[in-house]
Amino acid sequence: MDVLASLVVSGLLWQGGTEIAVGGGERGPWRQNESRYHYVDDPAVAIDGRGGVAVAWVDQARKDVFFQRSGRTINVSRSPGTFSWLPRLITSPRRPEMFHLLWQEIIFSGGSHGGDILYARSTDDGKTFSAPLNLSNSVSGDGKGRTSREHWHNGSLDIAAGADETVYAAWTEYEGRLLLAVSSDGGKGFSAPRPIAGNDAQPARAPSLAIGPDRTLYLAWTTGDIYIARSTDGGASFGEPFVVRRSGAYADAPKIAVDSRNTLHLSFSEDEKVVYARSSDGARSFEAPRTIAAGTFPSLDVDARGGVYLLWELARGLGLALSRSYGNDFSVSSPLPRSAGDAPNGNLQGKLTDKLAVNADGEVAVVNSSFHEGRRSRVWLLRARPAGRFSLGPG
Repeated sequence: MDVLASLVVSGLLWQGGTEIAVGGGERGPWRQNESRYHYVDDPAVAIDGRGGVAVAWVDQARKDVFFQRSGRTINVSRSPGTFSWLPRLITSPRRPEMFHLLWQEIIFSGGSHGGDILYARSTDDGKTFSAPLNLSNSVSGDGKGRTSREHWHNGSLDIAAGADETVYAAWTEYEGRLLLAVSSDGGKGFSAPRPIAGNDAQPARAPSLAIGPDRTLYLAWTTGDIYIARSTDGGASFGEPFVVRRSGAYADAPKIAVDSRNTLHLSFSEDEKVVYARSSDGARSFEAPRTIAAGTFPSLDVDARGGVYLLWELARGLGLALSRSYGNDFSVSSPLPRSAGDAPNGNLQGKLTDKLAVNADGEVAVVNSSFHEGRRSRVWLLRARPAGRFSLGPG
């Protein structure tokens, strides 16, 4: 950490950036798993209650997902014959030494598009990971979030873990369905995936999961309109989904989080703007959505002190908005300093990512990537703490 280069933005003291990985700048023509891709990309980040940070990313040349914690890097996917893309990374709410990692593996098994959803966990603070589990194991194009037959993003998946160690994994497939798999034993095994919504005529895309302090499970997705459904029985059933807004524009990339007051916070993008809304009655109704800033593909998280944090994609770098009032109002800084590289942002396989993590005390971790054609690619980490508190050490 370059502490001397710290600066305060939106009430957060941001530390100097940490480079996680550097790679080439080559993205050849698509030839399935024989494609020549030499770059690093697709970062995801998690932060525990102690302020410890872990990062996952993809090395496209090696076709694998890598994990870094406390300067130690390991290969999690261990599948050099197939591309591994767009991981999601979380910690266990009660066990900071446990990490859950979900990603899209480009396995071609007879369908029109390649893709399966793989999962692995660590129970020893990231020193080792379990052998990957294939949660989807289908011929569908799992992990693809389709807006039309010609256009989709990879990385249409999410993962959440409850205080009771139940783990939830959600994803969509090219054919349009949204599916959910549940583990009741902390990730040792998962139920068969169950369809929740979506079909070929109205494909679901971009699922987001959140768990409230009362253990209610929330699941958001888009079909062009944003839907949110709730489950009070651990994902066994869901009530009728609530439609947040029907504006005629394509509302995309929803993210949800639940705070200590059991308020559900939602962000999504629409017409290249970041939009925010919240519900105080368990997703039965929402306040009128508010435009926060120009941008796309938001990330969202909350702390235990009324903080609501929004991050979003710019062409180069990331934008940030922060509320200290449970979402009543936001201060906006755009772009976030040091979030822009020397080239456009990465995530070349799809912008459905999650680049933000916040712990209960308001310590923040942000990741980004960039791709400079013909030169190089990078993945890096930024960290922040509430201004005025003690300095952060390495993750």
